[in-house]
Amino acid sequence: MNNSVFVLDISNFYQKYLNLLFAKFNVVDNINNAKLCFLCMSNTLNDDKKLILDLLDNDDLSNLSIYHVLPFFFEKYKNMKIILYYRQDSSQFTQYLQNLLIKFNNLYLMKDFLTDYINTVLFYDYSVDLLNNNQDLVKYFDKNKFIFKSTKEKILEIIKNKIFIFTIYPLQYSFFDLNKKPIYSFENPSKIYDVFFCKHQRCTYDGIGRRFLLDTIMPELHKKINNIVYFEKLEKKDYIEYLKKSKITICPYGMGEWVADDSLCPLINTLVIKPKCDEVYDYFNTFSEKKFNIIHEKKFDSCIIYCKPDYSDLNSVINEVLTNYDFYFNKMQAVKKQYYDFLQSNNWENDFAKIINYVFES
Repeated sequence: MNNSVFVLDISNFYQKYLNLLFAKFNVVDNINNAKLCFLCMSNTLNDDKKLILDLLDNDDLSNLSIYHVLPFFFEKYKNMKIILYYRQDSSQFTQYLQNLLIKFNNLYLMKDFLTDYINTVLFYDYSVDLLNNNQDLVKYFDKNKFIFKSTKEKILEIIKNKIFIFTIYPLQYSFFDLNKKPIYSFENPSKIYDVFFCKHQRCTYDGIGRRFLLDTIMPELHKKINNIVYFEKLEKKDYIEYLKKSKITICPYGMGEWVADDSLCPLINTLVIKPKCDEVYDYFNTFSEKKFNIIHEKKFDSCIIYCKPDYSDLNSVINEVLTNYDFYFNKMQAVKKQYYDFLQSNNWENDFAKIINYVFES
């Protein structure tokens, strides 16, 4: 039973990655024989609540949401360590999560992205309909400056060392297979366009940030920058091709602080400009080179280029990048080498093992 792990993946998505990460651990089939439970959820409608209900053996909880069921699970297994992997597209840290970490001493949290703030409204690309029908969002939205304002409530220091920044599904691995072989061709493509923007390349709602950029900002930029292309939507294959052929892509935050461009672009020599928001942390230092806590180690240099959240300085930022293109290009090349060095290493697996062992020993 010593240092044995029970893996509960209710996401129906991560199992092949979890098999790699837990390959060197003693994984058991019975939760009662484990010292640590790793609970993996994706925060989507695909999460299988029944897997938890079966362990709780309590039919009275079947009508509750997964968020109301989780405290019962943590209470029942309070004598074992539990790591909750809570994948979100956004970096938002909610009061719900903080309350859980305070209440249950045995609980630890693992997230892909994080900020220092609770309930922070950063630059989420809410849909127009959602904004119009949600007064809680409206009060944070400054329509004159086209930004969401933050609440600035800090995460309590007493729980920061119970939070780990790690990604079980690194986007690098969506461009590489599990044997770390490239899915796409990453040869150095010729750059035909100076600037490229696509409102989205996946089926998602009509976000106000992306819509504002497409309808208002891009036409104005086109008057000043000739070699620019922008689209309402592209199929993924075409989307990747335009990225390859562009010096710069403009990349709103979408549902959160990460879209595919941020990770892929250094590999295909394309610079990313994003609207600036509060400090965002992720495993690969995509957005910040700062550390969230002592557990999080700096991985890569950040080569994201920021503009103001309302895009008011976007034209001058683009001109700065194009004028000093060699400087930004060389910085991106350094990050590209870091990506490849990372993929040839076992750092991903080793960093995960460090977190698991830290929890075992704490």
